[in-house]
Amino acid sequence: TFFRVDAFEEPVMPLRRVKLPLKKSNVSTGDLLVLKSEKDLSPDEKLKLSLHFTQSGLSEDSKYLEDIEINKDFTLNDLKQIVMDLPTLVKLVGNEAIRSEAHLRIREKTFSGFFGRIFREPNKTLKQHNVKDHSSLVIQILAEPEVLDNNSFVLFMARRDITTKTYVQTREVKFSGSKIKDLKTKAQEVFEIADGLQIELAKHVPHQFEWKWLDEDEKVEVKAGGGKKKGGKFKNAKQIMLAKELDVKQFPVLLKDGDIIGIRIGEENSADVGDDW
Repeated sequence: TFFRVDAFEEPVMPLRRVKLPLKKSNVSTGDLLVLKSEKDLSPDEKLKLSLHFTQSGLSEDSKYLEDIEINKDFTLNDLKQIVMDLPTLVKLVGNEAIRSEAHLRIREKTFSGFFGRIFREPNKTLKQHNVKDHSSLVIQILAEPEVLDNNSFVLFMARRDITTKTYVQTREVKFSGSKIKDLKTKAQEVFEIADGLQIELAKHVPHQFEWKWLDEDEKVEVKAGGGKKKGGKFKNAKQIMLAKELDVKQFPVLLKDGDIIGIRIGEENSADVGDDW
């Protein structure tokens, strides 16, 4: 790999797009380039990653691409540049499918096969993103450039068909709220639900193979802060709060990237139907 050097002539900026003209890689006449072999990296300096591809963003269509070795001090953007020229991906989607780094989404793939968090900050290193050796990552090509902050989630919302007891009209959404009521507002917007109708939500819990009803009136014991010392030890005070008062990142919702939220209209679920999610 060729590296551009910094002011101290240290090779710190890799040229990752091998097919890109040097001018577009910000290389000018007279610049010093240093060639370093990935084989020279010690085991402590590199990561072996298993790369996968998804078209829909759902784990059901995950497809293995290949394994790569990469310096753990490379940034997320460096990784995206490597991915843009990845032979197995180019063969799968074509040369022109990826328009820029911002059109690439890279996220974790857990050992259970489900997708995890989306990596957001492009200038942070893989080490800073806490990417571990032998991790599996999933690549998704986006139609529009994506910029996510730490308060935004990428979720799926699906309508509950109480007749067939299945979920339909699954849609990917970007959500930036903090309460269960904000999830309901987003669901109303996405599915164009009329005002005044009762919206009920459930979250899919894949490792338990079940749906958890998001009851706004569920009582939750949380730390109240403060407290006093008892027997020489600090005892945290507790208080009871309702789920609707808590941030969706907290228990009992524990919202994260990739969660599937089921949407049901309360008026459709009569006693005769008895839909239990």
